[in-house]
Amino acid sequence: IVTNFISTKISSDQDTFLAFLRRHAQAETMPFCNSTDADFHHSDFGQEGRCLYPEAHRQRRHAQTTSPFTPPDEDDLTFVVNSGPGLDTGCTFREGGPLVFSVKIPRVFGDIDKLLAAGLISEIVTLSMPAYDVDFADGERDVVSLNGTPLSGFLTGVNEVWKLNSFNIPINMLKFPTDPGEGGTAQEEDNVISIDIDINNDGWCVAIDWAAVAIQKAPLPVVLFHGILSSGDVWEPLWETELEKLGIPNDGNQNLGELGSIQSNADLIASRVTSSIDRWGVKKVNIVCHSKGGLDSRHYVENADNVANVIQIGTPNGGSPLADFIQRASLTALGILPTVLINLFAGPAGVQLTTPHMALYNLMHGSNSNVRYTALAGMYDAGCFALNPFCRPVDRLLLSISGSPGDTIVPKWSVHALGYTGKPSYSSSGADGSAKHSPLIQSFAVFNQLQGRVTSNRRNLQTSSTPEPDYQSTISLSGIMIQGGGFSDYLYIDGTTEAYIILLYPSGQLGFTLVSPDGTTIDPAYATSNPSIVGYEDSEVFGSKIALYALINPAVGSWQIQVTGNLVLEPQIPFAVSGLLLQPAITLKSSLASPSVTSGTSLVFVAEPSDSNGPIRGALAQVTVESPDGTLTTLNLMDDGLTPDAYADDGVYTGSFITTSQAGNYRAAVSVEGTVPPLFSREVFVLGSVSAATATVNNFSDAPLDNDSDGLFNQLVISFDVSVTVPGDFYLLAILTDSEGNEQNIGMTVSVSGISTLSVSFDGETIYNNGVDGPYTLSALRLAEESGFSVAVVVNLEDAYTTAPYEFTQFDRSALQVKGGTTIPMDLNSNGLFDRLDVSLDVETVSSGFYEWSATLRDSLGTEIDFDSGSATFSAESNSFILMFDGTLIGDNRVDGPYFVSDLLLYGAGESLVQSTGVYTTDTLLASQFESTLPPPTVSPSATPTVDPCNDPINFCGKSNKVQICHKGKKSRCVRSDKLDDYLNEGSSCGVCPNSNTSAKSQKNELFSR
Repeated sequence: IVTNFISTKISSDQDTFLAFLRRHAQAETMPFCNSTDADFHHSDFGQEGRCLYPEAHRQRRHAQTTSPFTPPDEDDLTFVVNSGPGLDTGCTFREGGPLVFSVKIPRVFGDIDKLLAAGLISEIVTLSMPAYDVDFADGERDVVSLNGTPLSGFLTGVNEVWKLNSFNIPINMLKFPTDPGEGGTAQEEDNVISIDIDINNDGWCVAIDWAAVAIQKAPLPVVLFHGILSSGDVWEPLWETELEKLGIPNDGNQNLGELGSIQSNADLIASRVTSSIDRWGVKKVNIVCHSKGGLDSRHYVENADNVANVIQIGTPNGGSPLADFIQRASLTALGILPTVLINLFAGPAGVQLTTPHMALYNLMHGSNSNVRYTALAGMYDAGCFALNPFCRPVDRLLLSISGSPGDTIVPKWSVHALGYTGKPSYSSSGADGSAKHSPLIQSFAVFNQLQGRVTSNRRNLQTSSTPEPDYQSTISLSGIMIQGGGFSDYLYIDGTTEAYIILLYPSGQLGFTLVSPDGTTIDPAYATSNPSIVGYEDSEVFGSKIALYALINPAVGSWQIQVTGNLVLEPQIPFAVSGLLLQPAITLKSSLASPSVTSGTSLVFVAEPSDSNGPIRGALAQVTVESPDGTLTTLNLMDDGLTPDAYADDGVYTGSFITTSQAGNYRAAVSVEGTVPPLFSREVFVLGSVSAATATVNNFSDAPLDNDSDGLFNQLVISFDVSVTVPGDFYLLAILTDSEGNEQNIGMTVSVSGISTLSVSFDGETIYNNGVDGPYTLSALRLAEESGFSVAVVVNLEDAYTTAPYEFTQFDRSALQVKGGTTIPMDLNSNGLFDRLDVSLDVETVSSGFYEWSATLRDSLGTEIDFDSGSATFSAESNSFILMFDGTLIGDNRVDGPYFVSDLLLYGAGESLVQSTGVYTTDTLLASQFESTLPPPTVSPSATPTVDPCNDPINFCGKSNKVQICHKGKKSRCVRSDKLDDYLNEGSSCGVCPNSNTSAKSQKNELFSR
């Protein structure tokens, strides 16, 4: 060894000699951990630099992890290799190298160039790896290459210490899979990393435990789902085209049918999401959905773990009053011909779009805390002057029915009905119909507004309340029509400033004429001639027909309705006529005493007509009920004080529908007519549901679970007994609430037979993060039968149970957490300049024990300034440790703060924390406030300091032995440092030529890391 040392003529000082002896002695005594015996026993390569055999082996969360640090978890932006050749080798010398391993990337990112151009993907990505025993200060140089290209800089570290090394690389250096197409599976690409050990052959060794590639941002693939009476083709003209332009993988080909149930469509969505994940090699996708497709998507993601964002457009989260209106009108037609008026919208499937159904649905279904929700509402304004009946009467009618502001089909309040969604909106008016329901997904403005929602999490957690409607409906008239046939009947219109009389039918062309109480015949020709008092329009709504008259200050009295079969394409078709009165003096409210009952229990209907004087007495009230099998029954509602009516002659009309042996939905139209002045007629849609089973819940208990035996509770489990009369599958919703109102909700399908014990497990880490001590309340416990298109609640308990008084600190959390820090600049020699920058980091630990750490200080340009490591004994809970960084290195770097602590490795007591970025940001300090070995700069230090250009690392061409010059004032080029004086004597200067757009350095080295 001595002979070799003398022959190298490195140095004769004692420190260098001892360092030489130390590293060569290591080569002789330190065992390798890649022996057959060591591999067989999963031996770990220890912090002290020796191979730990089975008797000293300590179990860790990753058996292949030879450093004390657990690698980051893989997700759609982070890709890890933690085992295989080139890793876990022990401290390997040059003759044992190079170390070669691959990070496999399974994800299809899309068109990288397009994503870069749009600013949607990181230009620079991070390659990180813990390296052991890199004696950088003593001259060790280890070169890292990616896919055959050497990276700027070397591995850094200190003797016998693990250090997290990070390299910033252009994303184009990586290899990604290509899209295999619909139905295919992505094939992962190898990104080969090679460590050329000790390039100067000085006898140094190095070990690598694992490697990770982290991409800071990239959009997830988008899967699109359409709404009612539509298909996947609706996405192609705009959304698919624009997503392709941005380079984002997308799929809008799934057809959900015209109006399937929420549950059946959710199954289709599950299948498509699963195939999309296989196709693009991701763990999660984003969903964009329109109209009812948003309800279907909500249902699927509630218990899914493969969706990051749900972006709804015009989704009726609170139901659509238009669906209520059409359901009510269709019930009268069902008594004549069992078919539908406006396609499937009026059929049993359309029930799921009504406001009463969605009220029940929302009672049972919550959010997924791991999914971000956005719900965009359209707000269309017809842009008409007041009392102009000819100005867009269909749009105004639909807004009047569905609610304004809204998109003519779904009101804004319904789209924004959920407290957990972001709540953007989009507006248009008049001839610009882009904010209407269907055009919303063809609007560039809407696309641009929602594009950022795919990767951001802006929320407004406000719930929209259901407003009182602006309209009231008259009773409906209905009939069947044949070719050449006719129909005549009367509607009573009471006082209002504006009214619509509406004809609904499925196909063909029906004639539609009104005769006013004074005998005036009003037809389309009359409307054209009298635009100041009446307007007429016929149009299509969801593929079926609507004709209407808009009346200004209509005469009070009986209006004759005449319908003729001008063109009937079927042997016979149904139709219905209804009047719509805007803000009349008389209103009708109707409801069920309980919207859900069990089989054999009566549905109790309640009707409450009123005007400005209060309840209206002496009216004729009745309800038409359709049972699940289609049977229609008409029942009188009474105000006689007899059960179920509470008080006689109080203007509240009630009636019990007792034929509830069938489980399912019971659609109903409640109507009230005035028999004495004031004369009027009103009609309201009501929905009830009947369950097959009855259920009781009792015997509550709670128990915390410590699944990993670390003394902290991973879960809080609440158990209870459920007894049902009919076995089956039920949907269970449980909500746990603390005293500050923080909620956790659990929703799941459970099978119950006879008496069953059920348990719900609430996440302990969430309880800890909320920071509120118990006791905790099971604020809601609900059990429902869900089948087909119905939701029937069988258990609905509020504040069902209170747990024991736990402290939130008893629950699980991250074993190691950095909670903040303090910037402490140190002037050790009292000369007014800082010799050292100390950073005190506050750390919370679960377990006491001996801990070790290392971390890097970087400037705003990402330059590594200094590195520090240390150790201490920590107690459980709160601790702190100090990182000490050399102030002279900060001063010489000449970049002002703030500075950033990064690449933190912290471990002990069997736990570890690896945090590459965002550890701590120092106070804003100037580089000139620190000691420096360089002459003062010519200008004040800044993020781009002015220093001697020949010594400034910014002009180094990837290595310190090459410098960028302006050759004779004409061309930028890189030259060797030992030839620099020759070039300067010829009239060249260091740096970029003033008239040059491109530096030689950037031409030679696209990514330069100082």
